[in-house]
Amino acid sequence: MKRLGRLPLLLALALCTCRAPLRTTLVVGSVELRRVERDRPRPAQDLVPGDWLLRSRDLQVVLAGDTRVVRGARPGSLLHVSDRASPDPAPLHGVDFFVALGDRELDPTSSRLEAVLVDATPTLRLTARYAQRGDTLTLTRDYSMEPGRRALHVRTRIQNDCAHTIRALRYGARLSWGDEAPFAPSLGVHTKVHEGASPWVGAVDRNFTVGWTRAGSTDLDLRFTGEVHDRSFTPGFTEVVHPAADLRPGASVSDHELLFGLPGQLGDLQRAVMLWRGTPVTELPVVVHGAERNPATVTVTTADGHAVLVSPPTTSRAVLPLTPGRYVAWVTAPGSATGDPVGFEVHPGATGAVAIEVGLPAGASMRVTAIDEDDAGGRPLPVRITVRGIPPTPDPTLGPNHHASGAGVVVVAAGGTADFPVAPGTYRVTVSHGPEWTIAQRDVTVTETLRGEVDVGLSHAVPMQGWVACDLHVHASPSFDSRVSPVDRVASLVAEGIGFATPTEHNVVGDYSEGVGLFPESVTVPLQWEPAVEVTTDRNAQPWGHFNVYPYPPRAGAPEGGPPPFVGVTPREIFAAARVRSPDGIIQVNHPRMQPNIGYFNVTGLDVRTGRAVSPAYDPSYDAIEVFNGFYIGQVAEVERGLLDWTSLLAHGRHYIATGSSDSHTIAYQWAGYPRTMVHLAEGESVTDHPAVLRALRQGRAFVTSGPMLLLTVNGQEPGTPVPLGGPTAVQAHVVVMAPPWMHVDTVELRRNGDVAERLAVPLGSGRLRFDATITMTASPGDFILATARGPQGDLEVVLPHSNGVPYAFTNPVWMTEAAR
Repeated sequence: MKRLGRLPLLLALALCTCRAPLRTTLVVGSVELRRVERDRPRPAQDLVPGDWLLRSRDLQVVLAGDTRVVRGARPGSLLHVSDRASPDPAPLHGVDFFVALGDRELDPTSSRLEAVLVDATPTLRLTARYAQRGDTLTLTRDYSMEPGRRALHVRTRIQNDCAHTIRALRYGARLSWGDEAPFAPSLGVHTKVHEGASPWVGAVDRNFTVGWTRAGSTDLDLRFTGEVHDRSFTPGFTEVVHPAADLRPGASVSDHELLFGLPGQLGDLQRAVMLWRGTPVTELPVVVHGAERNPATVTVTTADGHAVLVSPPTTSRAVLPLTPGRYVAWVTAPGSATGDPVGFEVHPGATGAVAIEVGLPAGASMRVTAIDEDDAGGRPLPVRITVRGIPPTPDPTLGPNHHASGAGVVVVAAGGTADFPVAPGTYRVTVSHGPEWTIAQRDVTVTETLRGEVDVGLSHAVPMQGWVACDLHVHASPSFDSRVSPVDRVASLVAEGIGFATPTEHNVVGDYSEGVGLFPESVTVPLQWEPAVEVTTDRNAQPWGHFNVYPYPPRAGAPEGGPPPFVGVTPREIFAAARVRSPDGIIQVNHPRMQPNIGYFNVTGLDVRTGRAVSPAYDPSYDAIEVFNGFYIGQVAEVERGLLDWTSLLAHGRHYIATGSSDSHTIAYQWAGYPRTMVHLAEGESVTDHPAVLRALRQGRAFVTSGPMLLLTVNGQEPGTPVPLGGPTAVQAHVVVMAPPWMHVDTVELRRNGDVAERLAVPLGSGRLRFDATITMTASPGDFILATARGPQGDLEVVLPHSNGVPYAFTNPVWMTEAAR
């Protein structure tokens, strides 16, 4: 009986040792913290069960939960930040936190998120354990808000739980931005790889500003990173880095950081950071002259040239919060010359400042109108306009590289007409609509009182009836490394004569519906597109490269459209998941030799001579290879290398489709539609029949080009249709090359099984037909024949400035098969 009497006590003790259920909701005053549950309403469409929502009266953030696997986001990653009063997207896409020993990033072996009260404040607490090779760390990170302040507090503490010193501990955050480039005092705008100390970093979009700073007076250590494709650079993350430190047993490191989300501009962020830190603020009025018709940006630097602050575009006045010191200010505007610098000083203890005056030099403007010369009614033609200065007039800067309304030296005129500012001077204006069309060039002088007027007509010099121009790898702002809006991306594609495209965003299922819906009614056949994704494995401990999947239907309600898994997976698992979602889709290996660590063939150590790879993870079950990537538009040797890889695999019996795509991340200098894949539809089929386009591509009825139109038949059969042979025999290879008048083609090659069998010179000429010949060759069953055509280095410079671009084309193969007996 005594034992029975003790049983309730033992049960009670056992229950006491069980962990209490984690709290999932806390509300104190205007601050609410709650976990997204499967059976409850979700405040945002793309939230999934397990995510956490933290919001005050004005600001809302979403953080990744323990079960978040769709994006590969680590628990506690910041997924969204928004102003509760406005549905507009924020300039910050997200924040991913990391812990590393030296250069090796660690993944937590366990993690837990829970709602706790800290000083009566609802707080989301992340507790994560890291255990690797004998090193054991515990990370605690608290996320909280306070009423009345538009800020998220992020408090991080990492403790060494080992019995030995942990060497070279690093931790920090990666900030992924939206359409607009971030700015940091002393570093300036993120336009290159750069690093340094700064009190804050932030960006603004649609009058909503998001910034990151440290709660104390110590500056942030920032690294502006980028995606480097050989010699081309695309801005990427901003890394907030805590320098490597050794951590003794039982010791810890900690930091307190803030994320501000404010209505207004960068000056409002600067003011908020100063007020938080208790730094005296002097409001400097700046009067801007000459910007009534062309809003200008005021830039302030220190006397020795370090960036301090930039204003939003203004036509008359700006107010900038500054600390005491000596400064220089000037104004800039798209298409305008830079104003003269004005030096000034803000004195200690000043509660106000005398206004300074800056002036924008007198400007000019230009209007360009383009029509389809072949159309009896002269319909407006979507075009790209390139404006180059004729010495001594310098090239203009018409806007940032990601804006269709003005990017570097180009403007995209989606409706056939563009009005834009330029500085007075003399310019050569080139109007183009892709390589099937003529171009028009005019030399124009503009002054403060004389607007430049350019009216041109373009004609379809090389009409390709039955063919569809496709760009199968292109990016817009849903990708972390592009700031082109989907609307501008659609405009850039249509202006180059692209008829079909796949929005292959990095780990986001792309969508062009908004851009197509807003396109001018003058475009009789709008851009055709299918949802797609570029599976990007850069965050894997072992990256495998980049893989397109098209079409890839989005999952309703899934974050980022529900792309295939891309973290902690092998290529085989990626391909298998893609096949489940898109059984008839095409899996394309992108830029297979591109550095660093984004080329599948390089990463897996593929030997194309044997078809075998060093890595056992190599999986050959893809469908297409991007042989010609737009980053190689001026590097024929790289294209030829890709051609050799592809034909070597063909020789091993792998019938892969060859494609060419722009991989454009910008409007200027990464040119949409160059190169492109030309796909041949069957008689009666149309570009609006998307399955027909993809079926023709899968069959190999396609050629790749940056300019020349290249047609090949062998014994009357085009690529995609086999030629039956009874044995080794002579075959007739018919090659046709066409080009617009402004393009040159000098060489044609016929390749059998990848080797050059015939090299032929193309006569000089500017007519549509450049080459038309039938060549007798010997071939056997199992052989394949393809053709290439090329022009001189730099010949595309007239339409692709600073590209050194080469006209280059190659066909998919015509296969010889064993004739039936």
